[in-house]
Amino acid sequence: MRVAKNGAPKGAECSANEHTAKSVWVHCPVCHNKTKTKIYQDTLVLRFPMYCPKCKKEMRVDIIQGKIYPCTKVCK
Repeated sequence: MRVAKNGAPKGAECSANEHTAKSVWVHCPVCHNKTKTKIYQDTLVLRFPMYCPKCKKEMRVDIIQGKIYPCTKVCK
């Protein structure tokens, strides 16, 4: 087992950082209301099929460094 400099196991150090990271709700790019999806600041999502329960639309989005970009590429 690997041990960090402070004496804690490496696995414990990684899980502690995940719990202290700030998470935010993803907002719909159409109606700007919260969806049921949460992300962290370092989350990278490409071509994610996001559904908004308020405006009842499904769209593909890219989420990079907490910013939402509508996906413009069509994959066949």
